[in-house]
Amino acid sequence: MDPEVKQTFEGPDGAVGSKMSWDGPKTGTGSQWIEEIEENKRVKTGMSFGGYDVKYSSEFILEPSGEATKVTWTYDGPNPGVSGKAMWLVMGRMLSSQYDQGLTDLKQIVESK
Repeated sequence: MDPEVKQTFEGPDGAVGSKMSWDGPKTGTGSQWIEEIEENKRVKTGMSFGGYDVKYSSEFILEPSGEATKVTWTYDGPNPGVSGKAMWLVMGRMLSSQYDQGLTDLKQIVESK
């Protein structure tokens, strides 16, 4: 999405408390951190974006589906008033292609192992 983005990582890799931050000309600034993990069931993350004083959350929910696993990727946060709802419409359009690509990438990584 932003080839010039600078990313930093801190905390234990893949564990509660690990954090990734970014700063790029297209993406702006922000960070995402792991808040909860239920092994083989779900991972919940918190997110913040530069310029916004609110916390958002995202979750990967894993459910058995025959020989496969169904992955649901959620995104949630406050959206008070008309401006908040308008922001969610814009964010939804902006993020939908990123979610699709992220799920495709996740599928390829898991199936290659």
